[in-house]
Amino acid sequence: MFEFTGAGHDHFASSSLQPWLVALSLMIAFLASCAALQTAARIGEARGRMRMLWIAAGGFVLGGGIWSMHFIGMLAHEVPFPVSYDLTLTVLSLLLAVALTTVGLVLVSREKIGPLTLPGAGLLTASGVAGMHYMGMAAMRMPARLLYEPYMFGFSLLVAFVAATAALGIARRRTGLFIRLAAALVMTVAIAGMHYAGMAAARFEPQPTIALGKLLFLEANYHAIRPEVMAVFVALGAILVVVIIIASAAVDKRFAISAAREAEALRLGQQRMAALLENATDLIVVTSDGATVLEAAGPHELAKAALGCNIADLAVPDDGIRLTGLVALVAGGACTSATDEIRIDLAGRGARACDVLVRDLRHDRAVGGLVISFHDVEERSAVQAAMAEARDMADSASRAKSRFISMMSHELRTPLAAILGYADLIGARMHGPLGAAAYDGYIDEIGRAGRRLITMVDAIIGLGRIDGGEEVVELRRVEAQGLLRLAVRTAAEKARRAGVRLEHVDTGPVHVLADPRCCTRVLDHLFDNAIKFTEADGEVVVLVEVRPDGIAALTISDTGIGIPPESLAHVAEPFFQADDGLSRRFEGAGLGLTIAKALTELQGGTIDIDSTYGFGTTVRLCLPIAAARDLAGACDDRPDTAEETAIG
Repeated sequence: MFEFTGAGHDHFASSSLQPWLVALSLMIAFLASCAALQTAARIGEARGRMRMLWIAAGGFVLGGGIWSMHFIGMLAHEVPFPVSYDLTLTVLSLLLAVALTTVGLVLVSREKIGPLTLPGAGLLTASGVAGMHYMGMAAMRMPARLLYEPYMFGFSLLVAFVAATAALGIARRRTGLFIRLAAALVMTVAIAGMHYAGMAAARFEPQPTIALGKLLFLEANYHAIRPEVMAVFVALGAILVVVIIIASAAVDKRFAISAAREAEALRLGQQRMAALLENATDLIVVTSDGATVLEAAGPHELAKAALGCNIADLAVPDDGIRLTGLVALVAGGACTSATDEIRIDLAGRGARACDVLVRDLRHDRAVGGLVISFHDVEERSAVQAAMAEARDMADSASRAKSRFISMMSHELRTPLAAILGYADLIGARMHGPLGAAAYDGYIDEIGRAGRRLITMVDAIIGLGRIDGGEEVVELRRVEAQGLLRLAVRTAAEKARRAGVRLEHVDTGPVHVLADPRCCTRVLDHLFDNAIKFTEADGEVVVLVEVRPDGIAALTISDTGIGIPPESLAHVAEPFFQADDGLSRRFEGAGLGLTIAKALTELQGGTIDIDSTYGFGTTVRLCLPIAAARDLAGACDDRPDTAEETAIG
């Protein structure tokens, strides 16, 4: 295929170069290099089909640019005889350059390449470029033999390999504008060096024996289209292609940058939304058939537990039917949204009350299903319960205040009126000088009214001490029967005046763990109520009951008027009277049971009240039974003496 110069080949035609066509070829090489580098940058950033499109465009612009530069350079080479070109070989040379350059770009466009990939791709591309060059020269039709000088021929092949490898290596780089321009200049020098080295290796040996007809044909072809005109057309075509490629790459890069920014903004938005959902308390699930959770968003543990679950399994067993019914209501088209409060149990968090909202978004292509949101209202429910409790306490306090004001207006005014009235009678000497027997009754009434006031004031002060935490108890081992005997002796006179029989049933010693002083005060209040609300000829019986659970109940039973059922739960509230009419019939501030209950609870005991309205009441002071070893050294088996000393 190739003939080389040697002995006997010493008569060659002279040739020259047209400078402006050489300059045009260099410009085409530079523009092709710029376009190739621009498309190479797009190859590295593109993905999928766009990547393959840019690889094809890069191969076409680089191979086509080199071919255009080669063809214009061929036209710039002037020889003293007419030259034409074989169309088939010329087109094949173009296709060879484009095909092998594209293959080279495919090899080096991978994310990771081995150490031999780039040289291998360079060798393949160099073969295509060199094949294109020498196939294009073989397409020349002229009255001369084409020979090659061996050393320059080999040098042109070396330049082709170096140029191709350098071009592919630069194509892999991510460089700035000025670096790319410099690289394009280097590629231009390499491509032009390969071409003009190959042209320098060419030798044209005239053949005078060519037939006259062929000469006339060649001359006719020679004068048909001038080489300069053909060069201009080729250059314009190459420049147009290169400009289109460069412009397309620039526009694509701008769109790619814009798309990358939008994608980054979308990614950050999705991350932000995911972070907000994961740190929110609400759980949102999507289902298409109303039965299975297809998507879940919200706290990570909840979303993970809900994904793939049956809708009914999200709720506690008792509320599962309600949840599925709510979903079925929306899924059936009865309404577009529905809400209810349902208890949910997920991720081992226990049953929690949630506001459940079901919305039909099957018409929305972005969702295409039913969206169910679960808003945790357990804390809200707890707050509402606390607020309700606080409101009830405030209402209770308000009622207690009202009762206190009502009680004080009666309980203070009545004894004070008695004191002032009798004092006025004595001062006016209504029965003569002082010393008359009538005044003795007045003095007794004044004393009784004063003691009533003192008792009420002491009760109020005692309740204040208990509420303020100032009351101190000292638990010890105390004999319960002794406490009852002391309380019976204390209440005996009041029972006698009221005409009430008072009986103590002693069943034997029982030791309890208590504070004797506090127990005596509690029993005094309980005995006072039992006697006060028992009619004449009634009976009050006291005894100690021992329970199997280690509790001793100091029991006080009366045959009095009893307590109405609706008032039984409130009798221990401050200033409470079971009947407003009772406050006018019976004395008392309504603090006895309140104080008794508070003192009992300070000792670790309780007060139980059973009552049948119209038949009587039984009150039990329940205290723990004390073992012999309890509070050793602090026992007092003689409560009578101890309490008598304590109360003076």
